[in-house]
Order: sequence, then C-alpha cells, then structure tokens
Amino acid sequence: MKWKLDIQKINSSCLRIIGNLKEESLATYYFINDQWSNGGSVVDNKLFQFVFRSFYRIDNAGLTDEFKNRYFALMEETRSKAPNLREICETLHGIENAKGSKSLQFSFATKLANTINPLLPIYDSEVAKMYGYKPPLPYKPLSDRITNLLQFHEHLACDYSKIISDGLLNPTIDAFDRNFPNYTGKIGKRKKLDFIIWSAGKLRDK
Repeated sequence: MKWKLDIQKINSSCLRIIGNLKEESLATYYFINDQWSNGGSVVDNKLFQFVFRSFYRIDNAGLTDEFKNRYFALMEETRSKAPNLREICETLHGIENAKGSKSLQFSFATKLANTINPLLPIYDSEVAKMYGYKPPLPYKPLSDRITNLLQFHEHLACDYSKIISDGLLNPTIDAFDRNFPNYTGKIGKRKKLDFIIWSAGKLRDK
C-alpha cells in the first residue's frame, strides 16, 4: 500500500499518545462544533471565529484579514451542501497572503470541510507524517497539487472507515475514552482518530 499507518505502533504507544492530548483541546473542539450547529451564521459570530482561528492556528499562518473573512463566508456558504475541497482551495488560493503571494491552504480547507461534515478527516503535516505521505512541491501546477492532496485525503477517509469497522485502533480509542470520560459520547470515533493520529505525529520525532 502506498500510504500506510503503523497500527501496531499506535496501539502499543496508546497511553503516551493519549497523554499528549489536553482536555481543553477537546472542549474547544466541542465548543466549535456546538456553535456551528446552533449559533447561527458564523459570518456574524466573532467569538466562533476567534476560537476557531486560535484552535486551528490560522492566525499563525501569515494570512490576511481578507483571507480570514472570505474563509468564514465560504464556510457559511457551504453549510447546506457537501464541501468541495478543490473549489474551496481554488477560491482561497486567489487571495494573497501577508507576503503578497498566493498559497495553497489545503489543511485549512479540510478543517473548514470537517466543521461542516465531521466525517471528513482533517489533513495536516502530523497526519501526513504518520502515513509517510509527502505533499507535492509548491512549484508544481496548482491543479496537480490539489489532485495529489485530494487522493491522499480520500485514502485517509477510506482508511478511517476501515480502522473503525475492523476495530483496528480500539485499544487506543478505549484509552481515549477512559482518559476523557466527559467526551465519550460527545465526540465521534472519526474525530477521535483525528486527535489520536495528530498526537502520534507530534510525538513521533521526540
């Protein structure tokens, strides 16, 4: 298989991986999800925007206010339909960053899509690291880069489904539930995988 997660290594390191997670991160995610579901338009919800930007570190990415405003407007526009990651990436790519250049923000696009549909996995460098995935170099054509990233994202979605259906990471998910009993029924298994694999990636090189 081209991209493969080391299931055995995660399960054998589950206590360390779960111990690396903070309950405040789960509480913040739950707040974001609750606000999205019940808080009306996120375009007008400045608290939602502030917490979202802080949680997902959007304010640390050298992006402009124009980008951030368009990002949340696009999130609201996509509320009632299936997120199209290619269209989201292309739209946001058209907005220059603080250095005056255009950038592909695929990770932030998946975080937007995950807010709308929590069944969609989040992509970031830590997840990519755990699967041995190397994103395309920035000098390649935008369309080709997006296609490559979408292929990996689809692989993630399929692999998460298999992990859950076959119970491959049940020991680690059980450790997650024991450590965070207040969120056992509030956060779905796919989101738990997002947290688990991200945490494993953060710890991998330590």
